[in-house]
Amino acid sequence: MSSSLFSTFPVLTSERLSLRKLSINDSAEIFALRTDASVNQYLDRSKPDNISKAIEFINLVNKGIDDGRSLYWSICLKDNPQLMGTICLWNFSADQKQAEIGFELSPAYQRKGIMQEAVSCVLEYAFATISLQVIDAFVHKDNIKSIRLLEKNNFLLQPDRSDEDNPSLRVYSLTKNRTDFSFS
Repeated sequence: MSSSLFSTFPVLTSERLSLRKLSINDSAEIFALRTDASVNQYLDRSKPDNISKAIEFINLVNKGIDDGRSLYWSICLKDNPQLMGTICLWNFSADQKQAEIGFELSPAYQRKGIMQEAVSCVLEYAFATISLQVIDAFVHKDNIKSIRLLEKNNFLLQPDRSDEDNPSLRVYSLTKNRTDFSFS
């Protein structure tokens, strides 16, 4: 992805939310998210063993943003800058027409429509502003909450596609030109 798609980091807003760039001030919340057993139940990633590892992760994410390889937002309420979760677009294709979406939310904020609102905001940005054509999501076959969220947002299971390294993952995709899906 070329950093020319945005000159400043795109802060996104919705009715209740502000999606902003990660900062070092988010290190405690990132540490909590990345060590929470329920958040990580379906994710194959190493857990940080101390807060400095969370800071390293934030620096790595922000370098990816600065290098134009990804977009990674902190999900916050408009009236409270504390990170509740994260959402990202990453793994962009060489032609910048396809990317992967990922998201996570602290259990204290689940089942309140927050992730639905964040996903809608990012999808609108992805299709209307940076002109993505396809967004993929790799989700564990048992992660029913994430599968429902993707299906609610018109993602379709791609049964002919899989992750060779992890056969438990399913691929869901959303295309811009779907007739039942439109952004201006």
